[in-house]
Amino acid sequence: MRKYLGAFFPSALAVALIAVSLFVFILPETERSLLKKKQDFIRETTSIVISFLNTYLDQVESGALSLAEAQHRARARVREFRYGPENKDYFWIIGLDLVTLAHPYRPDHEGQDQSGLTDIKGKRFMVEAVELVKTRGEGFFSYHWQWQDDPTRVEEKLSHVKLFKPWGWVVGTGVYLGDVRQEIIALTRTFTYMGLVAVLLVGSLTGFISWRRYQSDRTKQMAEQALLEAYAKHHAVLQASPNPVILYDQQGRATFINPAFSRLFGYSPEEVLGRPIPYIPAEYQAATTEGSQRVYASQEGQAHFESVRIAKDGRRLSVSVSAAVFRGGGGQPAGMVVCLADITHIKQSERALRQTQKLEALGTLAGGIAHDFNNILGAITGFTELALTRLGDQQAPRQHLHKVLQACQRAKELIRQILTFARSSDGAPRPVEVRVIAKEVLHLLRATLPANIEMKTTLDSHAVVLADPTQIHQMLMNLCTNAAQAMDPGGGVLAVGLREFNLAAGGQADSPGLKPGPYLEISVRDSGAGIAPEILDKIFDPFFTTKGPSEGTGLGLAVVHGIAAKYGGRVSVESQPGQGAAFRVWLPTVDQAAAEDGQWSLDGVPRGGEAILLVDDEGDLVEAGRQMLELLGYRVTALGSSAQALEAFQAGPQAFDLLFSDQIMPGLSGLDLAREVLALRPGLPVIIYSGRSSQVPEEQARALGITILAKPLDLASLGRAVRQVLDGAASGAASRGGR
Repeated sequence: MRKYLGAFFPSALAVALIAVSLFVFILPETERSLLKKKQDFIRETTSIVISFLNTYLDQVESGALSLAEAQHRARARVREFRYGPENKDYFWIIGLDLVTLAHPYRPDHEGQDQSGLTDIKGKRFMVEAVELVKTRGEGFFSYHWQWQDDPTRVEEKLSHVKLFKPWGWVVGTGVYLGDVRQEIIALTRTFTYMGLVAVLLVGSLTGFISWRRYQSDRTKQMAEQALLEAYAKHHAVLQASPNPVILYDQQGRATFINPAFSRLFGYSPEEVLGRPIPYIPAEYQAATTEGSQRVYASQEGQAHFESVRIAKDGRRLSVSVSAAVFRGGGGQPAGMVVCLADITHIKQSERALRQTQKLEALGTLAGGIAHDFNNILGAITGFTELALTRLGDQQAPRQHLHKVLQACQRAKELIRQILTFARSSDGAPRPVEVRVIAKEVLHLLRATLPANIEMKTTLDSHAVVLADPTQIHQMLMNLCTNAAQAMDPGGGVLAVGLREFNLAAGGQADSPGLKPGPYLEISVRDSGAGIAPEILDKIFDPFFTTKGPSEGTGLGLAVVHGIAAKYGGRVSVESQPGQGAAFRVWLPTVDQAAAEDGQWSLDGVPRGGEAILLVDDEGDLVEAGRQMLELLGYRVTALGSSAQALEAFQAGPQAFDLLFSDQIMPGLSGLDLAREVLALRPGLPVIIYSGRSSQVPEEQARALGITILAKPLDLASLGRAVRQVLDGAASGAASRGGR
C-alpha cells in the first residue's frame, strides 16, 4: 500500500500543484488575457471607425461635401456597422454635450440628452464616458446595458470610447462581460473535469502531461483564431471602403490594395503588390517623396493633400490623399496607409464653371458690340434704300448700292451669329439650305485642320430644313471638330455628305418617334481609332468625354443630339474600334419657295397713310426711319428721346395710330414709354425694335400686346411689319365693336 501511496504521492502532489496553479494562477491569468484581447479588439474597431470618419472629414475639407451632409452620411454608415459572432455587436455615437447622435438599437435615444441616463445600478455611465474622453481622449468603462438588440435582457458590458476631436463626437462600442465569464466558466469546468480524470488516473502522469500539452495547444489555437478573426474584421472594413486604400512598407512598396483601388485605377493586386505602384506622374514624383518623408518624420504621422494619379489606361485623375503612418513593435514606423478619394469630377466642374463665367463675360461684351453695330447698320441700310428710290434708272449707281445692301445683309447675318453667341438671338426656325451652311463650316475648318487630314465632301443635295441656321452651323461644327480630334495626331480622312431619302411609316425600326416623310441625312465620318463599345451608349450624355480635363467639356455631342431632337430629327452613330466612326443626323425637309432674284425693289411692299410716332436716340436711325416710312406713305413724327415722345403723345393721344420706338434710350426705355402711352390710350398698336432682342422682356411685351422687331430693318421688312401690326389692331377693334 505504501508503495502505491509512494507512487501516488508524487502524482497526487503534481495534481495538487497543478490544481493550485490552475485555480490560483492560470485561470485568473487566462481571464485577464481574454479580457485584454477583448479590450484590444474593441479599441481597434473603434479606431477603425475613427479612421472612417476621417474620410468624411477629408471630403468636407476638400469641399466635396458640406459639414452637415458629411456628418449625416457618417452617422448613417456607423449605424450599419456590425460585428461579433452573431453580427449584432454595434457602434454608437454621442456628442460632448451628452446628446445621442447614432444608436442602431435605440433610435429613440437619438437626439436626446443622456446626462441623466443610468443603468440598473444607478450609474451615470454616459457622463462617465464623456468625462473619460475629455481627460484622456479614449478609454474603457463598464456598465449594465441591454443585450444587443434584446431590450428585455440586461448584462454587464465593457465599452471602449474614443473622441473624434474635429466634430466633438464620442464613438463607442463594447463587449458583454458575461461572454468573458462564460468562457472562463467553461474553461474552469474543463480543467476541473480533467483534474478529476487526473486524480482517477493518478498513476498516469505521462498521460496527464500529454493532456496538458494538448490543452495548451488548443488554447494557443483559440488565441490564433481570435487574432485571425480580428484581422478578418479589419480586412473586411478595408475591403468595403468605397475609396481606394493602399498599405505601403517603409520602402514604398505596396503590401495591400482594396477592390476600390483596382476599380478606379485598373491594377490587379498581382500587378502592384511587392513593388512601388507606377501611378504617380513624373511632375509629382519629387513632391510625393518629400511629402512621405515629412509624414514619417512628423509627430502626428498624418497628412492630407490633393494631387494627381494616373490610371492603368492612362487617365489622369485628381485625387484627395489622406496618409497616416502605422507603427510596429517598439512604436517604430512600419509603413503607411493611404486613402484616396477621386475628385476628378469636382475639379472638372470647377473648370467648367470658370469657363462658363468667361463665356458669359465674352457674351455680354459681344452683345453690346452687336447692338451698336445694328444701330450703325440700320442707318446704312435705311439711307441706301432711300438713295435707291431717288436714282431712277441709273444702273451703275444702283448696282453699287445693291452691293452695299448685300454687304449689309451679310453684316446682319454676322451680327445675328454674334448675338447667338451672346445668347441674345431669338434663333427662330426658318427655311435653311444645309448645303450652304456645310460649305461655310468646311471652309472655316480647312484653315484650322492639320495638313494630314484630308476632306472629302458629297454635298449635292439642295434640300431645305426648317431650323435656326446658327444651330445647324453649330451642329455641323461640333460633328466635324469631334471627327478631326478623333484623328489627332495621326491624321486621316474627314468625309461629310448630304443625302435625301423618304422615311416610310414603320420603315425604320431603329427610328421610333420619327414621322414618315422626306428627310435629309447629314453624315460625318472619320478614319480615327473608333469608339469603344462600352462607351458607345454614353457619348451623347452631357459632360461625358474621353478627352483630358482641359480638352473638352463633354457637351459637343449632347448639343448635337439636342438640336436634332428639337427639329424633329435624330442622330445616330456607328463605330468599330480601329475603323473610325460615322455620325448620321436625320432632319425632316420642307418645300422652299421660288428663290428671289436678289434685286431690291419696292414692288409689293405694303403702304399706308396712318400717323406714326417714331422714337430713337440715334440721330441717323431716326432720320432714316422717318424717310423710309414717309416713302411708304405714312405720316411720321420723328423724335430723338423718349421724354420728347411722351410729351408729344400727352399733348394729343388721338393724333397717332402707331408708336414705333427703340428699346434702349436714356431716361425711359421703349417698354417704359409704351406703358406710359398705353395708360393714356389703351389698345394703341406699339412696335419696339432693338439691336438685341433679349433687351426686351418678352413676357412683359406680350402681356401689353407689343410687337418686337430686331434691328436692322430693310424697307420691305419695315413696310410689312408696320402694315401687319396696324391691320391686326384694326381687325381686333372691329371684332370688339361687332360684339
